[in-house]
Amino acid sequence: MKAVRILVITVLFAAALPNAYGQDFHRTYDDFVKKARDAHRNFSDSLNAEFARTISSNWEQFLISEPESSVISPQPYSPTVAGGSDKSSGGALKASEIVDTLGCTVYQAGNVSHSASSSVSVRTVRFGFYDSIQEVKVPAAYGSFHPRGISESDVGEFWQKLGWEDFTQILYECSYNRDNYGFNDWAVLEWVQALSCAIYPQNVNSERIIFEVFVLNQMGMMAKLARADDRLECLFASLQPVYARKYTVIDTYRYYLADAKSPVTVLFTYRSDFSGNTHPFDLRIRKPLALGGEDSYVLTHFKSQVFACELDIPVNGALKSFYERYPQTTVNVYAQSAPDSRFSESLFLQLGEKLAALDVPGKINELLRFLHYDFSYKVDSDQFGYEKQFFCEENFIYEANDCEDRAILFSFLVRRLTGKKVILLEYDDHIATAVRFDEGCDGHYVNLEDGRYFICDPTFIGATAGMCMPKYVDKKARIYVI
Repeated sequence: MKAVRILVITVLFAAALPNAYGQDFHRTYDDFVKKARDAHRNFSDSLNAEFARTISSNWEQFLISEPESSVISPQPYSPTVAGGSDKSSGGALKASEIVDTLGCTVYQAGNVSHSASSSVSVRTVRFGFYDSIQEVKVPAAYGSFHPRGISESDVGEFWQKLGWEDFTQILYECSYNRDNYGFNDWAVLEWVQALSCAIYPQNVNSERIIFEVFVLNQMGMMAKLARADDRLECLFASLQPVYARKYTVIDTYRYYLADAKSPVTVLFTYRSDFSGNTHPFDLRIRKPLALGGEDSYVLTHFKSQVFACELDIPVNGALKSFYERYPQTTVNVYAQSAPDSRFSESLFLQLGEKLAALDVPGKINELLRFLHYDFSYKVDSDQFGYEKQFFCEENFIYEANDCEDRAILFSFLVRRLTGKKVILLEYDDHIATAVRFDEGCDGHYVNLEDGRYFICDPTFIGATAGMCMPKYVDKKARIYVI
């Protein structure tokens, strides 16, 4: 799809160049832009018409698999306290698997224009999205026609009608939110869901779901429609495993139900992809996600016994609500995700002042003490009734945390405050971290190609760098490189 679009624009630009000499440049450029837009519009029309025909028939039956649980299941125990004998032990720890970091590829929706043509009839829809009011220009016809039903032919007909309108402003808004507000794929999905509710308040024959998948596909994201009983469902493919959510397997991908509470056991859908340029959802938050506004922030006063002070932590309530609805996934996603800018700047400034006089090993051991003694421990089943990994900010929101939450926060603090590389060690019932030391540390470590990573366990109370809980010395860990 992208290659064809580039080819069309390149040919048009080449044709326009000879005429540029001796003519008004702006007129020539405007003509070029209009031709390029028309070419893109024609290509998009053709693609959507072809796909509408494809999904108008041949939906297959797929069985739904029950949700999977997170790999680890922390046991309801009190954190282990380090003893004197633990300090003298050392040696290489075993690894069962090394999971390397996925490359960060930024996906774009293509060349979409902010300015809608004056000949296009549009209307503005307003809707709330995490403490903010959104205003989006959409084709005036959207909302005036509805699907006849939820059969394959009904869905194909409605899809084609959606494609006939100039929806490029919607794609522009999606791209703008990515670039300016740090929206990741899940934020885009929820934003499109909110927009669909504003356009289709009555949701005739699951028209919201058709619209959602239509827009996500135009954005290059792997989503599918599925029919279950008397309604349609949205399915999405993910780069990372998703837990506590039903799914079905289509060819080589797991497609998860966007509605986590859906009770379906069987559904009908299609194998065809919208285009060859679609990609699975990436659940990492690679840039700070700007949700809400000034009124969304609450200043939390966090009492620190270790640093003998009260840390003032700004917490974004809109972001807290976003995290509450986030799909459960692997621990490295949380560790790699970028926290709120105001939160991280404030936290690093305050902790940086407390650690300034220490060398790097001293800083790391002091951060371990911070995690050991300033946070209460409680497993998720006791605190929430279900498994919930924390993003960094959530450690300062809830009354307690457990091993994976501490590992996520500790890994982030070490990377930002010392510049050291950190990995995660995942066991069946526990998660710890390990930090790369060139010198100044001994004890238990993991050997990787770039050096030794010494275990640092934020849940092993009183332990310093290099000290491993005795029960994990001989166990193999899955290693996440972050």
